[in-house]
Amino acid sequence: VMLAELVPTDGRGAASDNPRFVYTDAPAVDARDPTTARRLLDFLGARGLLDAAAVERAAGVQHETRQRIDVVISELGLLPTKEFFSVLSAYFGYPILAEADLPAFPVLEKELSGNFLRRNGLLPIELAGDTVIVATTDPFNSDALAAVAYLVDRPVAPRLISAQSFALAMERLYEPNAK
Repeated sequence: VMLAELVPTDGRGAASDNPRFVYTDAPAVDARDPTTARRLLDFLGARGLLDAAAVERAAGVQHETRQRIDVVISELGLLPTKEFFSVLSAYFGYPILAEADLPAFPVLEKELSGNFLRRNGLLPIELAGDTVIVATTDPFNSDALAAVAYLVDRPVAPRLISAQSFALAMERLYEPNAK
């Protein structure tokens, strides 16, 4: 069974300096799950990014609507998008990719279809030794990262990419004649 580097945390949702490895068939990180939501909200509160009232308000809305916690935080306007993206990077321990980090050519294009990548917000960045570096627009989608690890039979080192950078990269790499 292949391992995939997914969420380097201390087991309670707090970031850890020691990356943790999970099996490719590990349980998903469900952004709609109240426990997952609470972990992220506590992470935000502990860092002083949300006060106790905002944490409870977001937890209540998420519990009532069962929306993804990232959507709730965004819709309530609790954090600016750019700041929230940085928070997700810290929470999951996934570095944020810049435009300069994106590949010039498709990586693993024979193993991973453009359709699969687009549907899951994934972009293979490079093969680094025995590991494949994969950018994701959705760090909660651990199932997709685990699927990549399984399909390419290599550990995955996740990175974050903004939705805008992802769309531009997908168009450039997988749809060059679309314009």
